[in-house]
Amino acid sequence: MAVFRNVPEEWQRLDWILFQNGWVSLYKATEFLIADISWLRSQRYRVIDFNWSKWTEEQAAYADLKAKFRLPEASAQTPSALRVALSEQDVMGAGQVIVLHQFQEVEQELGHQLLDLLADNARLHMLRGERILVLAQLDSFETSYITAGKSAVSWNPMESR
Repeated sequence: MAVFRNVPEEWQRLDWILFQNGWVSLYKATEFLIADISWLRSQRYRVIDFNWSKWTEEQAAYADLKAKFRLPEASAQTPSALRVALSEQDVMGAGQVIVLHQFQEVEQELGHQLLDLLADNARLHMLRGERILVLAQLDSFETSYITAGKSAVSWNPMESR
């Protein structure tokens, strides 16, 4: 199954535009994030939201990831176990959107590690014809997130820098 068709109507779609620049898109303005999530839902994407301000430690992050992705008990205790579990998941509908609200709250090293893991997972699923996008909300345009999973991290089309 082709992920997108090579026709002009597809090139104007939000998902095409977001994927064109990699697997991860950054957002500062909540209204742009909400509008894009709404459009993606209308196109049958499954949206999974994570609020980073609620996580006080790394294990809380993995517990939330395990619960929201509906992963088996032992599958999300470490980055490598999470990577394997996510790679084995089936993506239903048009695709999956992982929204990382208040991502500035996460410690930088863990943030880079998770963005790499999620971007690598998105690329793997794309090879199988399944779409996964990661939308990360930050409170500032100043960020050290410039790559994820060996791909560029870019701002959403409304806030391109």
